[in-house]
Amino acid sequence: MQISADGYIARSDGMIDWIYGDLRPDLIAATQSYLEQVETMLMGRVTYQDQFAYWPTADDPLAPMINGHEKLVFSRTLTDTEWERARIATKSPGEEIAALRAKPGGTIGVTGGTEFITSMLRQNLVDQFRLTVHPIALGSGKKLFPEPQKLELISSDRFPAGVLVNTYQAVKA
Repeated sequence: MQISADGYIARSDGMIDWIYGDLRPDLIAATQSYLEQVETMLMGRVTYQDQFAYWPTADDPLAPMINGHEKLVFSRTLTDTEWERARIATKSPGEEIAALRAKPGGTIGVTGGTEFITSMLRQNLVDQFRLTVHPIALGSGKKLFPEPQKLELISSDRFPAGVLVNTYQAVKA
């Protein structure tokens, strides 16, 4: 998850243009290394539609990996997907995640906007947070955490552009 230094994942209008200046080769390589561990990406409808509009035809070093991931889309309105290896969830997030965890395989990642992430957090379904913290304070926007969340820092990597990639374990109550 890309996040500003003051905890926002997007401007109030949903724009994330502030992250692009920091996406240098070293950070892209670190993201690629992380994505190699991911087998399934969970996302809501809006993120699915935004990413489907870009990734299938993108000339980007991350595109083959992202296109190759299994993608599980949670939507009340979509009935079908067109993106390679994407499917609509047929059960609740808790049930789908339990089924994924029961299978052998790689990491389950979550990508997307505040509504989907908030629902995952409220159901206590996120074990770890990989936050790419950009050296910018937006002042307002869409928050990642809707309420307090206790976190334990597992690792932190600093990049020359001033970006930190922090991995936290969720501390369950």
